[in-house]
Amino acid sequence: MDYWDTSAVVKLFAPEPDSEQFAEFHKASRPLYISTITDIEVLCTLRRKEKLQNIPVGSAGRLYQRFLSDCALGHIVRVPYGDDVVRHAREVVRRALHGSKTVMVRSLDVIQIASALAINAKRIVAIDSRLREVASLNSLALLP
Repeated sequence: MDYWDTSAVVKLFAPEPDSEQFAEFHKASRPLYISTITDIEVLCTLRRKEKLQNIPVGSAGRLYQRFLSDCALGHIVRVPYGDDVVRHAREVVRRALHGSKTVMVRSLDVIQIASALAINAKRIVAIDSRLREVASLNSLALLP
């Protein structure tokens, strides 16, 4: 089972140079598992891309609705933020900030990684280098 970080999910909805590669990953790992926080991260990212004119004006809302539709259809499954995620999050922080190799992890990245661990994901699909580094510390394989 693969877990998808927001950095990878957005590539499925907003065209980027490597979006096709992520579409292939998506075909191979259905459904996508994401954190409940990813919903708002996707919305913010799409609106930011629209404001910066990286996507056509007026398209953020439509793309976000497509994302929500995929969630409603079960193509994307939200991992709820609960006690199990919090328990894993504490361990992620410990590994990142108290181990022999320190990684200055961000709180939302901790929640993403903890969500992956809570569902026993084996791999995480992510672009963000710091998140990937912390995921490795937590024995998650990385895609790409």
